Amino acid sequence: MRDSENLDNSRTEFFVVALPGLEDLVLAEIAEWFPDFTAKAEHGGITVFAPLNEGLAMNLVLKTATRVLIRLARFRCKDFPKLFNKIAHFPWEQWIDPACELKVHPSTRLSRLKIKSRIVDACEDGWMEHLEKSGLKAKRGRVANLYVRFLEDECTLSLDSSGERLHKRGQREFVGEAPLRETIAAALIQLVERKSEDPRPVEIVDPMMGSGTFLLEAAIRDQMIEKRDFAFETFNCAAVPTPRLRTTRPHVHALIGYELDKKTISAAKENLRDARLEGGKVAEILNGDFLEAQPLPKTEAQRWLFCNPPYGERLKVKEPLADLYAKLFAAAEKVVHPDLACFLLPSKAVKGKFVLPPNWKVLEKRPFLNGGIPVTAFVFKCLR
Repeated sequence: MRDSENLDNSRTEFFVVALPGLEDLVLAEIAEWFPDFTAKAEHGGITVFAPLNEGLAMNLVLKTATRVLIRLARFRCKDFPKLFNKIAHFPWEQWIDPACELKVHPSTRLSRLKIKSRIVDACEDGWMEHLEKSGLKAKRGRVANLYVRFLEDECTLSLDSSGERLHKRGQREFVGEAPLRETIAAALIQLVERKSEDPRPVEIVDPMMGSGTFLLEAAIRDQMIEKRDFAFETFNCAAVPTPRLRTTRPHVHALIGYELDKKTISAAKENLRDARLEGGKVAEILNGDFLEAQPLPKTEAQRWLFCNPPYGERLKVKEPLADLYAKLFAAAEKVVHPDLACFLLPSKAVKGKFVLPPNWKVLEKRPFLNGGIPVTAFVFKCLR
């Protein structure tokens, strides 16, 4: 039986949660900011070994990750009394202020402990036992989120260091009817970035910008997240250092977005109010139907187009999706003339062939789930 408690702060084990299908992008982003960390991609995330305070800094800069967990302990457990005792006698003071409330997030697979409600009860009872023996009372409003995972009778305890999911940057206050999660937008931007071999500055264009998620993520791509709180701010650890990007990324030169609905434009402007590029340059927002737009002026920069069009579910579409997407591809070629283009499309609508401009080549097809909907991100290179 293996029973380990990860109390060596010089080499703490983290698990960076990622959307399944995007793990390699999260791994690559970790390497760009923290090249000295030991990291390995797994299904649903990245296992990282790093000093505690440096690892916590991943919360401040990773744009593609969902949350950052600390692996506290891993042990064999076949009954609820052992789980209770582990929680009751765990040295919580070495990690957090134990005088807080505990919220348990259970998962179980192929284990004798199958009933999630009983897992929660055992952990909460063990927590109260720990507080009583320590002479403490839980402080309302202070919560520690503990992830308890059972797999084949091995239990892993993980402490959440993020708090709210990391897609909440503290900047996008207004959302549309079918908003794209920020982490997905950031991942697709980085996916396209890794396909580019062009050193020129980049113009980012979104033909259906909605509340401006792609443009906002492009603007803050290399910046720290400073407008929200994190759970680790109450942890017992050394000061968290300011991370530094260790690689050179293509310079984002301009942001251009199209939107037909005036209320949505107002929301996008509020979201993008503080999203300024070098020299204080702000996003250019154009009110109108992209399918009927005039060609953009020629530029010395390269152009990357990102689009998350309607799927025909939350936002209804009057015509067949294949027809809409064909029109959208044609308009993208005519209006933007992009160097690289990324479209996030529902997988059910792209099982067959669809019509592309003659000089577009598929570089990658990346399937994953967006809000529970199977989607495929297509990256196109537009040959000249």
